[in-house]
Amino acid sequence: MKKDDFIKINYENIAYQKIKSNTYIVTLSDHKIHQLDDIATHIWELICRKKSVNEIVEILHNEYDVDKDTLLKDINEFLHELKQKNIIL
Repeated sequence: MKKDDFIKINYENIAYQKIKSNTYIVTLSDHKIHQLDDIATHIWELICRKKSVNEIVEILHNEYDVDKDTLLKDINEFLHELKQKNIIL
C-alpha cells in the first residue's frame, strides 16, 4: 500500500471485539478467528479511526523507538496478511 492510502475494512465479512489488549476478528466467510496482539490491536484501532498508512507510521514512530522505514515495512506486511484473510479490501 502507498503511504497516503487509507485502509478499507471489509465490514461485510468480519466481526471483531477487543478483549483486554487483544483484538479478535472473525471472518464470516470461513468462520475463522484471528487474534491480534497488543501492537497489532493498536494498528487495527488506527485503521478503524481511518488513519492513512503514513499517519499510522508517524503515530507509531512517536510511540516506539523504531525507524520509519522499518515501521512502514512491518505495517505493509501486516496489511498484506489482513488482505489475504479478506479482513481489509
